[in-house]
Amino acid sequence: MHVFEIEEELVLPILKGSASITRLGIVPPTIAAIIPNHTVHRIESETTFASRYPLAHAHFTWVEKETHGALSSRSTYRRMLATTHAPFFSIYNVGRYTFAPHKVVWAEISRTFVAGIASSCPIIPSGPAKVIVPDHKVYFAAFDELEPAMFLCALLNGAVVRSTIDAITEKLQVGALLDRVCLPPFDASNTLHQTLVSLALECGSRRWDLAADRARSERMDEVVLRVLGEMEEQAHQVNRSTWMVKSPASSG
Repeated sequence: MHVFEIEEELVLPILKGSASITRLGIVPPTIAAIIPNHTVHRIESETTFASRYPLAHAHFTWVEKETHGALSSRSTYRRMLATTHAPFFSIYNVGRYTFAPHKVVWAEISRTFVAGIASSCPIIPSGPAKVIVPDHKVYFAAFDELEPAMFLCALLNGAVVRSTIDAITEKLQVGALLDRVCLPPFDASNTLHQTLVSLALECGSRRWDLAADRARSERMDEVVLRVLGEMEEQAHQVNRSTWMVKSPASSG
């Protein structure tokens, strides 16, 4: 076993898989990962990184040596990062969205569609809350504020929307669902939107138990239908399509 110290700033909780995502919430992650870079553009040099994070650099150097170059041999690193002279331990597919304080999350593959909210949690019980980072099998929409995130999450969990998503997704892969379903953006001045957010916040504050909380579930579904109906009415007024499904040719 390789025991090592590392700068706390680089270690973040990781959300993995459909089992971790609940309706309007998540199961708090119990694993963490080292995230050495926050962007794939203009990644700082290895020398600069080593001066800022000597413990992490020492660990990456040890791994590279002990594994005979496994970090620098990664296919994604060689294809996407090596040509930019990024350090051998750099990772791909990270950006500002990765570290957004709130995310609506759903699994790439799931038996039935469920969306949750991932914000922050401590890695250890006594530690500070840290932004949760979804792994590559979890899709997400990033938000700077909680209310718009809860609004989207509540819409996606509405019975009519979930049934539509389950019907249109192929082979249970739901990664690109936001390209296929039109939903209204959050409007803080809209009373109906605020009502849906309030219900979602109340429901998300406890572990969802549909059987024991049927009244709350039905109330949320009712408000979702009213929000979608309002959008549909506005769409008809300007003679355009409603919230339902986009064709694959128009998504993208």
